[in-house]
Amino acid sequence: MHDAVGKAGWGDWVYVMAEAHPWHRDLLAGGNASRAVIRQSMWATAMAGGYVMFYDAFETHDPTDEMLNDLRRLQQFMESTELAALAPADTLAAGDTQWVLANPKRRLYVLYAGSGAANLGVKNLAAGMYRLSWFDAADGARIERTATVERGDASFSVPPEIGAESVLYLRP
Repeated sequence: MHDAVGKAGWGDWVYVMAEAHPWHRDLLAGGNASRAVIRQSMWATAMAGGYVMFYDAFETHDPTDEMLNDLRRLQQFMESTELAALAPADTLAAGDTQWVLANPKRRLYVLYAGSGAANLGVKNLAAGMYRLSWFDAADGARIERTATVERGDASFSVPPEIGAESVLYLRP
């Protein structure tokens, strides 16, 4: 999902993930057993610069309340960032980071890993003091920290309170 959205281009197009048939229909039929896959596909789309939308029903199966809550948490997290200033920048990924949204000139980064990362990091980070806003994509837990970094590649240990799907919003 992430690669497909990324190949659609950035800047001239808006990609909206909505009802990817028959894949989503089959996942919805699995109920909460498929919840993690749906959530990760939503994050994959968002981290590639696309938009995610659920509407009405997917033919015969509606998303569960938990699935819709996952989408709401994604929305709330992205609204807590300076999303309009960010662009996909996966080449900046360091450590266990899977996907990156970034604006290096403004020192803004969103880092994501969907499978039990030990640390999230970014390449060629400018030196300075940063605020680290950790987010658990599966349950919405948040942890705030600060760190002073030297110029260069930097990695930050995922706090133990953050689960397998970890997100870090890094800013000055």
